[in-house]
Amino acid sequence: MQIHAFGVGYDVNTHLLDRIAADNGGAVTYVQPGENLETVMTGFYARIANPALTNIRVTFEGMEVAALYPQTIPDLFQGSSVLIAGQFLASSDHVTVRVSGNAGAEAKEYVYEFDLRETGDHSFVSRLWVTRQIGHLLDIVRVEGETEELKAEIRRLGLEYGIVTPYTTFVIAPQADGAASGENMRLYSDLDALNSVSGSTTVQARVQNLAYQNSDQSAWAQGANIVNAGRNNLVRWGASTSTCSWWQAAMGLRTGLQRTGLRRISAWMW
Repeated sequence: MQIHAFGVGYDVNTHLLDRIAADNGGAVTYVQPGENLETVMTGFYARIANPALTNIRVTFEGMEVAALYPQTIPDLFQGSSVLIAGQFLASSDHVTVRVSGNAGAEAKEYVYEFDLRETGDHSFVSRLWVTRQIGHLLDIVRVEGETEELKAEIRRLGLEYGIVTPYTTFVIAPQADGAASGENMRLYSDLDALNSVSGSTTVQARVQNLAYQNSDQSAWAQGANIVNAGRNNLVRWGASTSTCSWWQAAMGLRTGLQRTGLRRISAWMW
């Protein structure tokens, strides 16, 4: 049985609600002051009313995978989709992905075969995965506290892919509004409030990094001054333009693929 958690207002224990949802295969939703609770609840129940596949398991053959997001695969409902992004290292050009679960009382399995030589080079997938990875790391900062290693890793990812983070705003311009706004990035400057279990700062930061973790568009958290050119991300400052990789090299930061040893990033959707 799944348990979904809802937090209404700022006087809620975010750590407890997140843990309840994570331990019971559910989702957590935060309703902030000014939002219509009835609208949020109605939309949520309409979304989960007709499950198509539950208890989903995904296995991969012919490749090693790591850092999959979402970390726990949610149920699939009619009219919805599930997008999984992660890093992989293939041992063969031919790989198999198996998706299994329950359609009501009936067990189902779907098998997909891929020839990696025919998949092409979709650079946008990397930015999508990085956005989710940054959201995960920012939540670790919120819950466990800020460390130099975490800051360096978030900064490296943000600079490499042109993603807005609290540690790259000196180069990557925040968006005017939304999860990647400057207002949301400033939440991470008040560490005492951020690391509290409740309060406006930690709730707003949780909503922000949940949005990053659930992102399904590659440019969703992209910097306002970033221009994508294939695998190269260009930073615009007035009349000047430089590459994100130049900033990364200037700070002595290695690329993520060198650091992890995994050579490609991919995404799968059902």
